[in-house]
Amino acid sequence: MAKGQWFIISAVIASAAFLSISTLFKSYLIDSTEVMKYNEDFLFNNIKRELNKTMDYSKSLEELENNIKEFIAFVEQEMSKRGYYLEIRNETPISFSGTTFFFSLASERMNITGVTEMP
Repeated sequence: MAKGQWFIISAVIASAAFLSISTLFKSYLIDSTEVMKYNEDFLFNNIKRELNKTMDYSKSLEELENNIKEFIAFVEQEMSKRGYYLEIRNETPISFSGTTFFFSLASERMNITGVTEMP
């Protein structure tokens, strides 16, 4: 056999070996983009933070109640557009001294619930 034939045979064997190795180790790779698909915890914490800001900007009790109702209606509508079920309800009467809210954010992948005291 000529040198060229040995080169071709060696190239085919090396390619097959590299293909086998890459196929073997493919199952060990971690898909880091999978984590980005689950953002329920970020949304949940962001909604709580924004509700707290809404309470901070209110000047009177009547304005506070209206702002909270508008915020809850807006956020529930926006989350439903994105495929999430959001429920926010106050467990105690709304006041400047503190109000306890129940939060529940659900998707097809997970459900996050919590009770939070807002100052």
